[in-house]
Amino acid sequence: MRRDIGLNVDMDMDTKKVIIGQLLFVQNLAQLRHWYTSSYAEHVALQEFYSVLNSLIDSLAELVVKDNSSGCMFNIPSAYTSMVKEDGRILVYIDQLKEMLLSTEGKWSRAENNVIDDIFTLVGTLEYKIKNLV
Repeated sequence: MRRDIGLNVDMDMDTKKVIIGQLLFVQNLAQLRHWYTSSYAEHVALQEFYSVLNSLIDSLAELVVKDNSSGCMFNIPSAYTSMVKEDGRILVYIDQLKEMLLSTEGKWSRAENNVIDDIFTLVGTLEYKIKNLV
């Protein structure tokens, strides 16, 4: 159900940042709760919620960044700035993730290992796209 809140194109950037931050917080809480609930119905409902919310947050954040002349929506601590802004830097962190996952090889159950394999496939696809399509 949509609320009729009217249009406020003059909302300040700080308010938009807080709202997007709160959306991310709720999304993460929903995902954490999804792992811990004993109700299958709640488990499914939460998974649907945080999956769809992720896409909506992304759409909203991209629109806000587009409207922000500085191009940066959040005040990122300097220690993390290179992680976000530097081209190709994500590949360094992906390599570290792969090394960490490889160091745990053979320590997962069969079902867990299947998910790890899917993560490796996803990571490989991202690496290919960044290296070859960007």
